[in-house]
Amino acid sequence: MAKNYVCDGAKIECQLCTKPEGTLMVTSNQIKVQDKIVATAKDKEKVNLIFEGNCKKSTFQMTPCIAVIKLEKWKNTADLKVQGSEALLENSTIMCAYGGIPIKITDHLQVNEPTEIQPTDAPVIAPVEDATVTSMEWMSNKSTEDSKSVKTLHQHDQTDKAVTEESEEEKLWLEITTQNILPGQKVTITLEDENDSNGEPIALSAIVDDREKATILLNSEKEEEQVNEGREERRTNQKAKENELTPAQKRAWNKAINPLPPGPKW
Repeated sequence: MAKNYVCDGAKIECQLCTKPEGTLMVTSNQIKVQDKIVATAKDKEKVNLIFEGNCKKSTFQMTPCIAVIKLEKWKNTADLKVQGSEALLENSTIMCAYGGIPIKITDHLQVNEPTEIQPTDAPVIAPVEDATVTSMEWMSNKSTEDSKSVKTLHQHDQTDKAVTEESEEEKLWLEITTQNILPGQKVTITLEDENDSNGEPIALSAIVDDREKATILLNSEKEEEQVNEGREERRTNQKAKENELTPAQKRAWNKAINPLPPGPKW
């Protein structure tokens, strides 16, 4: 079994001292283990083993240990040498020739370190799936029988995207079901407006709630404002493109969007 090394300030014990506990002070070197100087077999002088009590072997127990202590050699030292001298271990002892008993080490002051690291299960992180819209469903405040058009659009079923005009009393909204989109994030879809001669799609946005759903009211003032903004933006972009054309390109552009009526048949 491995033994701990003894460090500067370690606690020692002599049963013949009126105050048995003493302190080991290292003076042999400056080599450190765990930020503490290591004791060696050279630390065997009166200045190294310090007791504050008196020796019970002295006359009337009146003589301080530090005055009569007579140390021999350390025993049970380590094979490891520090600056040419064996390091002390927690089971090392040294004999006091005056008292006739060994002085022992009671606290080596070395911090125990783990000799083996046990493997632990690492947390498994599931792969993050892509954010997506799983389905879109047209909802109405009327029953399905009364509504002119209430249809469900799934992510992989885009065969019917048309929405017929609703009556003045009917309210239509689009309920979007999402997956892996956090609440508070915005989703944007595009709808085609049959009344728009350009036929370009209109982008509409909604905020995802804590049910992973987003709702767009198709006949609300907000939706109408978004549609008008989309139309105005397209007109502005078209006008800007026209301004960049040369006169010849403008004539060709006008001819493409305003073709001449067919002539008379002969």
